[in-house]
Parts: sequence; C-alpha cells; structure tokens
Amino acid sequence: MKKTRILALVHEHLVPPEDTADMDVVNAEWKMEHDVIVTLRERGHEVKALGVHDDLTGIRPTINRFEPHIVFNLMEAFADVTTFDQNVVSYLE
Repeated sequence: MKKTRILALVHEHLVPPEDTADMDVVNAEWKMEHDVIVTLRERGHEVKALGVHDDLTGIRPTINRFEPHIVFNLMEAFADVTTFDQNVVSYLE
C-alpha cells in the first residue's frame, strides 16, 4: 500500500513533541493531537503536524514542500476566535 501523506493542522501551542517517551501524554494539553497523529502513523501514513495560530501564510509553503494527499484540520478556532475556524477551511479550498 502506498503511504498517504497527511498534513495535520493543529493549534500552534498543541503541536505534540516527536519524542514523548518520558512524558505524561495522558494529561498533556496536546493529547488529542498526539493520539490522532500517532494513530495515523500506526496505520501507515506519513504525517506532518503544522502549528497555526493567527497566520495562514505557513500553510501554503508546507503544502508545496510536503505535497500532502490530505489536510487533516484539527483546529477549533483561528486567532483564538472559534467562529473563524471556517476561514482555515476556506483557505484550503
């Protein structure tokens, strides 16, 4: 099976560390993001997490370099405004 490249958009402060061996993942603020990324990797996908807060400009260059098949949007807000999460989706379209 060919690996699917997945770009996971997460809140900037919730990008999980690559190595969590000595960390309390269960109580970590970024547990959900970690669980999604780890599960996708365990399923054989290549996953890159990108932290976003209030600036969309990092998304396009990352897409151009990584060339994901899918963008998995884990953001529930943009610039700390929950109703702005739709702007990220619009940008991706």
